[in-house]
Amino acid sequence: MRMFFKLSITIIAMGLGCFLSGAQSLTSISGKVIDSETGRAMAAVSVTTGASGVGTVTNQDGKFIIKVPSDADSLIFTYLGYKTRAVRIDKSGNPVKIGMEPQAIPLSGIVVESPENILSAAIENIPVNYPCADETSCCFYRETTQKGSRFIYVAEAVQNLYKTAYSDGIGRDKVDILKGRRLVSPKQSDTLGAKIMGGPMTPVFLDIVKNRDFILSKEEMQNYSFALDVPVEIGGRPHIVISFKPKAIDREYPLFFGKYYIDSETLAFSRVEMRLDVSDRRKVSDYILVSKPSGVRFKPLGYEIEVDYSASDVSRLNYLRAEIRFKCDWKRKLFSSPYTVSSEMVVTSRNASDAKPVKKVRSFSRFDSYFDHTEYFKDKSFWGDYNIIAPTERLNDAIDRLVRKNARQ
Repeated sequence: MRMFFKLSITIIAMGLGCFLSGAQSLTSISGKVIDSETGRAMAAVSVTTGASGVGTVTNQDGKFIIKVPSDADSLIFTYLGYKTRAVRIDKSGNPVKIGMEPQAIPLSGIVVESPENILSAAIENIPVNYPCADETSCCFYRETTQKGSRFIYVAEAVQNLYKTAYSDGIGRDKVDILKGRRLVSPKQSDTLGAKIMGGPMTPVFLDIVKNRDFILSKEEMQNYSFALDVPVEIGGRPHIVISFKPKAIDREYPLFFGKYYIDSETLAFSRVEMRLDVSDRRKVSDYILVSKPSGVRFKPLGYEIEVDYSASDVSRLNYLRAEIRFKCDWKRKLFSSPYTVSSEMVVTSRNASDAKPVKKVRSFSRFDSYFDHTEYFKDKSFWGDYNIIAPTERLNDAIDRLVRKNARQ
């Protein structure tokens, strides 16, 4: 199993990048999604306009912003274990508040197979359940680094994602970055940072269903034991939940705990949740870390992956998030600093009728870090008509502080 989401701990020359926004020609709808029973804000709720393919997800505070075309009349809200909601679009400009009702359901009328048999059938059905032709998607991508609870690095991009048929593997899948922007903390104490190697390529390598060599190959599945979990509903459809955990096998690399969510009728994977076993820190460090300065100690704390697929005529990659938590300090220093590095992507629109391969000269490399490509951060009208993942309140505050501090300098 090859690890694709790797870090390079580095000494970064800090400075404030551009953070500009341009005109928006589409109607912008904003709001917040909460659990209707508890009032708790719900993160990562899928928000779409249905057939048009326009979509986004809610942030950590349950908030969202979506730009909709003039003919869109409703928003559809979906989340694992909750009833799907369709809400008529209010184009008055007033923020909307959406309550979602929890729903865990029993699966009736289903012959319960062993989890291994269900997984094998789901894998066999991938060529039927997922695109059988090349497609291009427009995506919003973000990567961040937090030191404690404070954001010290934020980079975002609008990118084209070219994917071949799901029976072809990921060899020809490419990412072309259209535009981007970046903020880096100007604080002198924040000179130690982390770069994600090949970050914008995460929707290629962490597409668990298409990149089956990662964890769904026959060889990798032999490393895990499987069990049926409590069934749930996703998007109004019943789903089988299969949990997995590492067998007691001495491997040269760490393994994952997680869950597969499989549509009980079509056997399509709708969601995958994974967390790395970090009990052997040496193995995890070798697995995650590309490089670090001499004198810096790296202590991995956690690594998690979440991948979501949306279904219409077939299922397609819709959202993914990868997060690594670790501590870093200089030797002979009393206290270590906790860091969180994340990579996040959401598909905002699709083009299945005129998919064009990304030229090699424009394709982002999995060996590069987005941080280092300053040529992407020069567009003064970053947003245009693209949908975004709304920043969290904490991220917003961090950006405001950086902008104010830069203005005073």
